[in-house]
Amino acid sequence: SSESLLNDARAAGVHSAAALFRRSSERTSRKYTRPPMSKLFMSLQLSPENFLQLQALAKVYMLDTSHPERQNCVGNRGKGDTDMVKLRLFNCVRDFLNDGVGEQFFGEDVEKPGEKDAIEAARALGEDKTPDPAERLTWPRDGNKIISLVTPLMRRMVTNERQRQYAIETRKGGTKKKDKEGSVEAVTQQG
Repeated sequence: SSESLLNDARAAGVHSAAALFRRSSERTSRKYTRPPMSKLFMSLQLSPENFLQLQALAKVYMLDTSHPERQNCVGNRGKGDTDMVKLRLFNCVRDFLNDGVGEQFFGEDVEKPGEKDAIEAARALGEDKTPDPAERLTWPRDGNKIISLVTPLMRRMVTNERQRQYAIETRKGGTKKKDKEGSVEAVTQQG
């Protein structure tokens, strides 16, 4: 059911599809350094449920602590990623898709959103263009194209986590959510 999919996505740390529906800034003529979620969603030609599921799997994969090389293959903004860093990220995304994810979301038998659904999604996201249904992406035939479209999603999982860690470290004393002693919540619960 879609409710269990949503619960699975939440358990994996994907809390909302709200980012998909944020309006992009007025200065859309400039090239994005990081494309907004709505652009990622539209480019992947997935149903909203499948997009959230892919996002959850990408997060689990990229943040797996037993594979620190996955986070390390995402460069740091402003440092000018070397070709080697880009190649490692390409290989990481390819491995992710080769591990069954490519087949699960882009396989020959995967049902894609219909043209009507794609148009509705595009309108809801404030997009003018919808992907051409004739240009349906299929794994592994369109492997390099799919890798290039999934790469920003994988990168975002790591950069969001880095930002979250940085925010935790730079707040008062670096307390984590679990450590609520002395917080307003802990005091109101005791009283």
